[in-house]
Amino acid sequence: MPNDVAEQDTDRGYTPAKQARSRKTEQKFLDAAEVAFAKNGFAGSRIADIISASGASTGSFYHRFSDKRDLFEVMLARIWEALAHEAREMDLSKETFGSLANLLTHYADHSYTTIRAHIGFYRAAYEISAQDPDVWERLKELSLVIGDRFAEVAETYADEIELDDKQQAIRHAVQVIITMAIHTSLGSGPLFPADHTELRAVVVRAALGVLR
Repeated sequence: MPNDVAEQDTDRGYTPAKQARSRKTEQKFLDAAEVAFAKNGFAGSRIADIISASGASTGSFYHRFSDKRDLFEVMLARIWEALAHEAREMDLSKETFGSLANLLTHYADHSYTTIRAHIGFYRAAYEISAQDPDVWERLKELSLVIGDRFAEVAETYADEIELDDKQQAIRHAVQVIITMAIHTSLGSGPLFPADHTELRAVVVRAALGVLR
């Protein structure tokens, strides 16, 4: 998946940074875009403002990206790759968490932390996907990678999963957490609790509910 995104970026005009200094400059643009998208959304963020906030030059921006969408595609590729790698390396063991409820609570906390750290990206992705559904499809593929990782440990928590297909059940539980975390972080679901601890409890109860 990350390789596919990289190829798409190249087709759109993205020039990957090769030297350490260039990579640092590129990261400045990504960081500035994250802040801009969080505040103003994708359409409301101007390239000139992203460049100004980055502290880099206009020439440096257009040397790497043909437009704002190119910049977003690089953000998507980086986040996809980082989160997929993180999922593969995650400790999901019963020895660590003791119960599936504890594991899902931990993952709900982790999901909210991750999404809120990249809320500008998720806001932009949600906005862009209204015109280009493929963006959300790629995020759905990331959810599948994460779900498959949890499915690997389903049998070790089998006594807490009532459904016969335990791998599929735990995938569904994880998808509930991911979906609710993204949408509530973006402001959907105004009837959910505003307090994080209470919200997390609701999310985990919903996730546990699909296991029965």
